[in-house]
Amino acid sequence: MKNNLTIYSNIIPIEILKNNFLSFPQNLPKYYKNIPRLFNRSETSTTIKTCPGFVNYFRKVLVFTSPFDMEFLVSNNRLEQWAMGNGDFNNLMSVTTHSNSQLLDYVQNDNYQFVIKICMFNYIQSDAPLYFHNASWEFRNWECLPGVIHPKDIPTDLNMFLPVRKETDKIVIKKDEPLFYMSFETQDDIELHFSNKKFDLTSHTNTLSYKFSILKDRILGKKIV
Repeated sequence: MKNNLTIYSNIIPIEILKNNFLSFPQNLPKYYKNIPRLFNRSETSTTIKTCPGFVNYFRKVLVFTSPFDMEFLVSNNRLEQWAMGNGDFNNLMSVTTHSNSQLLDYVQNDNYQFVIKICMFNYIQSDAPLYFHNASWEFRNWECLPGVIHPKDIPTDLNMFLPVRKETDKIVIKKDEPLFYMSFETQDDIELHFSNKKFDLTSHTNTLSYKFSILKDRILGKKIV
């Protein structure tokens, strides 16, 4: 049995967006090809290239990379300015800051100023629940927050939540840089599809376009009992 994963885009041409969803082995970090199997002559001196945990991880995840350059300028604990590419996408993409009243005010937090939400108007539909992970193996100075969704019946917009550290005054993300990893709650194969169909959330009443909250409709069962 195969599970379908379908990607829609209202703005970025789907033929371009295809290049931003990477599966194994194209999803491996760029530095991987430079790592030798051994770091000296001994067969016991193996590198991460022989680690099943590392290799299997990338065999199981889909990596979403940035379709364009992005820049976020921070000043006085607020998002002062942002750009995608040279700015042509600025009026088409949605970048907002989450009020700290939604989360950070309740966290024992000395590290973060606020959280940026980036909505790229790409939509995703999946037969299997989707797990979103920070791209930790990139070892960069910014991160994204994890989450789980299951957009089986209605596609949902593909969002990214970026917590901004207190010492940060600028975040630059280059085109094709990995944004986050996606994994699937299934042992079955995942078949990736790209659709040219334009999607409008307002065509479905069971969405945030019509409701204050969709938690009751989208909550998943517990995995650990």
